[in-house]
Amino acid sequence: MIDAEHGSYVADHENLLSRDDTPRKINISMPEWMIDELDAAARHLAVPRQAVINMWIADRLKSESNARA
Repeated sequence: MIDAEHGSYVADHENLLSRDDTPRKINISMPEWMIDELDAAARHLAVPRQAVINMWIADRLKSESNARA
């Protein structure tokens, strides 16, 4: 679930017990076209860019974790 106010991805209740969801800041560099695509997705979803990044990365990490299981 996305917390639109804070632009963060909120884990489901089941995962809250087993993970540290304390936010940490990172810096990332990416090509301009990727930022443009992220901004377009954010506008479409009516959420901040950071929320899109968090959601997409969380989804990918979950699928990678499931593939390893």
